[in-house]
Amino acid sequence: MATINNGDVIRNLIEQAKIQTSIDKVPTQLAEKIVPTLPIYNIYPIKIVAGLLSDSTGGALMTTSTTKKTFIVGATISTSKDVNSTAVSSYINCTPKGMTSNLNFCYLRFEPITAASGLTQTVMLPIPLELQPNTAIAINNSHAVASIDSYGIVYYYEVD
Repeated sequence: MATINNGDVIRNLIEQAKIQTSIDKVPTQLAEKIVPTLPIYNIYPIKIVAGLLSDSTGGALMTTSTTKKTFIVGATISTSKDVNSTAVSSYINCTPKGMTSNLNFCYLRFEPITAASGLTQTVMLPIPLELQPNTAIAINNSHAVASIDSYGIVYYYEVD
């Protein structure tokens, strides 16, 4: 087994793994096999927020907390349009941590000139995306003419 000799690495391990040095022994050796794992994020309760847009260009579904970290894990958008609607786009966007501009992460586009309903797009992120504090998660519509209704659902969790 390899030995960890770097004090900064050991201190980081104690902090990041929340090792209680009064109770637990701090590991100073690496196993021969290291098995990579995905982060476990479902230990936090998933919250759901939903909203409906009717003939509107957009609106906030929610605003992220100013005191908690907000992570988005997925979203669904569903759109209905009348026969006169052309170049229909509906999307949900948010602002990832460290960015100043929005990211459109759940997007639906429909162009044929026919009535349609139940057009649905779902995106589930394999790794949660941390969002910028105090920013909107919004649903938006874009259409040239006529009527469009969109329903958005966002799956997220918050950590103190």
